[in-house]
Amino acid sequence: MRGYAESTKWEWREGKVDAAATHKKLVYGDAELPVALVANPVGNLFIVECLQIPETDQGEYARIKLAVTTELSFYLVASDKKEPWEVAIYHCGTRSNIYSDVHWRYLPGGRK
Repeated sequence: MRGYAESTKWEWREGKVDAAATHKKLVYGDAELPVALVANPVGNLFIVECLQIPETDQGEYARIKLAVTTELSFYLVASDKKEPWEVAIYHCGTRSNIYSDVHWRYLPGGRK
């Protein structure tokens, strides 16, 4: 997966995220299925690690992947905000995060 917007300077790219460091975790649905980790940006680049989703068929996986990539692009890239990391942290505590299919969790000290 890769996302970017020509109108902004931010982008995200798939890679490995250190879960022991500060990051965001994206979970999907009411079961809160872990689907991705997002590292602090380096420069204007966010590294996103897509996690394996056990017991999902191709159609469901495609639907989940589309929902996740849409959220990543919206909050990290398409926003005209100068600090999308801070915007995403704020989003973690909003009502829209609760009611969305994709829920963002901020882990400032990493996974313990």
